[in-house]
Amino acid sequence: MRGGFRGGKLVPPEQQGKTKMSIDSKKKLALAFHAAFDSGDEAAFAAICSPKLVATMPGAPGPLSRDAFWAAGSGFLAAFSEARHTSISQISEGELVASRLIWRGVHTGDFAGIPATGRAVSIDAISVDRIEDGKIVSHDAFFDLASFMGQLTAMAA
Repeated sequence: MRGGFRGGKLVPPEQQGKTKMSIDSKKKLALAFHAAFDSGDEAAFAAICSPKLVATMPGAPGPLSRDAFWAAGSGFLAAFSEARHTSISQISEGELVASRLIWRGVHTGDFAGIPATGRAVSIDAISVDRIEDGKIVSHDAFFDLASFMGQLTAMAA
């Protein structure tokens, strides 16, 4: 194995030239991802995410490209005003950042065929972001879609 040295440590060839980020920087990047989403800032989102981003989430037809994820997010933001993620905690190891979040918004537009209800809704979620060369290359969101939809349709528990 040929490699080089960085900070007195042997670096494998596949790691040569890769951007080294601190744990705090990775966590901030993951939070910036959610802030860009919440504000509808497509330029910030594009700056944070690799063009090769692959995203998964409940309700999606499969893995989404960066552009497809942004389009889905834009539709979501059109249906929910006052949208915001609140970070509860984060853990980072290697190239991964796991974030425990609460998303809140007010249902003020049509969503999945459900007319606006004016209801305040929330989602407890976990996201796992993989970061390479200072960009998010994968975003996996985990949340209870049935519970969320139940808030919109007032399903009996």
